[in-house]
Amino acid sequence: MSKKLAVMVFLTLNLVIISWLLASAAADEKTDIDREVQIHELREKIQELESALEERERELVELTARLEHKRADMEREREKERPKLVMISLKHADALNLEEIIAKFLTPSGIIAADPDSNSLVIKDLPEGVETALKIIRELDVPR
Repeated sequence: MSKKLAVMVFLTLNLVIISWLLASAAADEKTDIDREVQIHELREKIQELESALEERERELVELTARLEHKRADMEREREKERPKLVMISLKHADALNLEEIIAKFLTPSGIIAADPDSNSLVIKDLPEGVETALKIIRELDVPR
């Protein structure tokens, strides 16, 4: 009986070991499947993040273009506010007479000076005031 008992114990132990190995293999397989699922989920998350990054990059490019456009607009506006200095040699009109006329059309910050020796005008004003002065000069500095 002891031989039969020994064989039964041996077979039982083998059965337990085989069951344990099968369970372990199943657990490993489940772990592998879980890893596969995790890897798949991570790949999907990476794709989502890449898409979000591409969208942010597009937004950044668009924002950069808008900011550059705004900067250019502001620069143009500042340019309008900067005084300009021009010197004009008159060919026909008298500088002292034109100085008196043009001074009335300059902006409050504009100044004009006549040089009778060279029959020239020096004007410093905002661009709009200088443009007005140049129009007056074109109309009045003509042969008589």
